[in-house]
Amino acid sequence: IERNSPFVKRKGLFFFGPIDFIRPEVLRHNKRLKERYSPPDRSKVLILVPDSELKDTRRRKYVKKIVLKASKVLGLDLSAIHVCFYSPPFGIIPIELSETYPLYQYEYAYPPDAETVKYVAERILEYIAAAPYMKIIILMEKGSWSERLVDLVVKESHEREIEAEILPLDAHSLKLKKN
Repeated sequence: IERNSPFVKRKGLFFFGPIDFIRPEVLRHNKRLKERYSPPDRSKVLILVPDSELKDTRRRKYVKKIVLKASKVLGLDLSAIHVCFYSPPFGIIPIELSETYPLYQYEYAYPPDAETVKYVAERILEYIAAAPYMKIIILMEKGSWSERLVDLVVKESHEREIEAEILPLDAHSLKLKKN
């Protein structure tokens, strides 16, 4: 099915739940991410930003503010930071690919169910394991699905000996708080 599925469509996609993990667009993204994508060479720190239901977190000004505040709070070198979004059903979405089809033209059932959150966490862990990051910073909104996801990712990353840090995010005021 994936081979005959178009790479571009006029309309966006809607994902309802776990059955959509096997849709051609999702499978293609995950396969290409593993086989063809590598993070920028200077990237030593990965900042994971939760994608909002409206995808408003992808606005360049928003991302720039997040990166500047995170670098200030944690004392990071800006040139070493790489930003990715995390979102059902694709898992991890590098900022460089975030405005391409189908990574921008989709919607998902909100809030995602537990199986979907686990699937997204697994995709994040696969990506992290294959990348040369020295540190992972995961932004999360308290009380949202991203809080459940962060619990899964941090637990697994510690078991895999990957340094992960959580920064709670107040999406409305862009305040980052170090735990």
